[in-house]
Amino acid sequence: MIPTIGLLDVCLGILVLLTTYFIAFRLKDKISSPTIPFNYFLLSLSSKFIGAIIFVLLSIFYYKSGDTFLYFEIAEELRNHLFTNFSETVHLLITPYDGLEKLAYHPLQVYHYHIERSTTWVFSRIVFFFNLISFGSYLVSSLLMGLVSFLGLWLGYKSINHLYPTTSKLMLIPFFGIPTALIWSSGILKDTLLMGIIGWLLFIGVQLFIKKKAMILSSLSFIVCLLLLISLKPILVITFIPCFIFWGMLHFTSVIKNINQRFFFRLGFVTLIFTSIVTISNQLPETSKYKFDKLTLTLITYQLDHSRNKGANTNYSLGAIKYNNLSIAKKIPKAINVTFFRPYLWESKNLPSLFAALESLALLLSVIFVLLKTKLSFFKNVFSDKNMLFFFSFAIFYATISGLTAYNFGALSRFKIPAVLFLGIGFVISLKKGKNYTLFK
Repeated sequence: MIPTIGLLDVCLGILVLLTTYFIAFRLKDKISSPTIPFNYFLLSLSSKFIGAIIFVLLSIFYYKSGDTFLYFEIAEELRNHLFTNFSETVHLLITPYDGLEKLAYHPLQVYHYHIERSTTWVFSRIVFFFNLISFGSYLVSSLLMGLVSFLGLWLGYKSINHLYPTTSKLMLIPFFGIPTALIWSSGILKDTLLMGIIGWLLFIGVQLFIKKKAMILSSLSFIVCLLLLISLKPILVITFIPCFIFWGMLHFTSVIKNINQRFFFRLGFVTLIFTSIVTISNQLPETSKYKFDKLTLTLITYQLDHSRNKGANTNYSLGAIKYNNLSIAKKIPKAINVTFFRPYLWESKNLPSLFAALESLALLLSVIFVLLKTKLSFFKNVFSDKNMLFFFSFAIFYATISGLTAYNFGALSRFKIPAVLFLGIGFVISLKKGKNYTLFK
C-alpha cells in the first residue's frame, strides 16, 4: 500500500526541519571549526533533507512501489499492534526472524517477499521506532532517517577533514554532493542507515588508528557498527570490514623501521585477513548466499535473473559468465566499469537512467581530470599514503561486487553508493596532493 502525504504530514515535516535548524544554530560554535565553516554544515544538512524529500516524492508519485513501502508497512503494523497488545509487540521487537514462526502473531506472514527476509525484519523493526516518533508519517520518518544518516556521514566528513584540512570544500562533493547518493540514501531504505554507519566507522577508524584516542569507546562503537552491518547487509562485513582492518594494520605497522620486515608482516596480515574472510563466510547459515563456497552460484543466479528479464529497460550484461572462478575474475574490469561509469548516455531508457548516465559521465570526466592533473604522482600518492590506499582498496573491491551482482542499473544506483563515496574521497585527496599538499603527520 502506497503511503499518503496529508496536511498533518507536511506540518510535522516542517516542524522537524525547523527544530533541526534551530538546534543547529544553537550549536553553531561547536559545529564550526577553522577549516569547516558553519555554512558547510548547513549546506550538507539541507542537501540531505532535500534528498529525503525527493526520495519520498519519487517513491509515491513516480515508482509507486518498492522495498521502502514494505519496510514502512511492516513497521506500521508493529506500531498499530503496539496500541492493541503492548506486551506482544515488545516481545516481537526482540524476536529474531527465525523465532517468528513460533509466535501466534507473525507480521511477515502475509508478505510474499522472498529476498533477504531476515534483514527485512531487522530493518523494519528499526523503522518502527522512526514511525513511533513520526506518528506513522512516511514523510517525517524519511526525514528523520535521513537526519540520522547525515549525522554519521558528518562525523566521517569531519574525520577526513582532520587528516586533510585543505580538502574541506571539495570533500563536500563525495559526501553530500552526489545526487543519486543523496536520493537513495536519505529515505526509508537500508542504504540510508548503512551510509550513516560507514561515516561513523570512518570516524572510529581515525580515532583508533591515527589519533589513538578514546580507544575503549571507539572499540565498543565498532562492535555496534559491526553487529548492525551483519544484521542489515552481510556483504559489507565481507568487503568493508577487511579493508577497515587493513587500514588499521597499515598504521600500526608503520612503526616497524625495517622495510623488508614491514613488507612481510603486512603480507602475512593480508593473508590472515583473506583466510578469516573465507572462514567467517563458511560459518554463515547454509541458506546464506554469502557463503564463500556459494559465491559462484550466487553470481550465476543473478546472471540467470538478468537473462530472464531481457526486456527490462534498466538491465545490463557483462557477457556470458561460465560456472568457474576464472571466468568471473575476467569480468572484474567490466564490473568496475559498469559500477562507476555506466549507464552510458545511449543506454538510458527513462528519466532516472538518463540522470544516472549524466552522473556517471560526470564521474568519468572528473576521474580523467584528476589523472591528467596529477599524472604519475597519482599512483605514488596512493601507495605512499595509508589512508588513500584504504579508500581506493575498498572502492575497487566493492565496485567489483556491485557490478557483478546488481544486474540492472536501478539496483546498481543504490549498491554502488559506498564505492563512489570512497572513490571520490580518494580522488579529492589526490587532487590536493597534486597541488603541493602536505601529508598529515
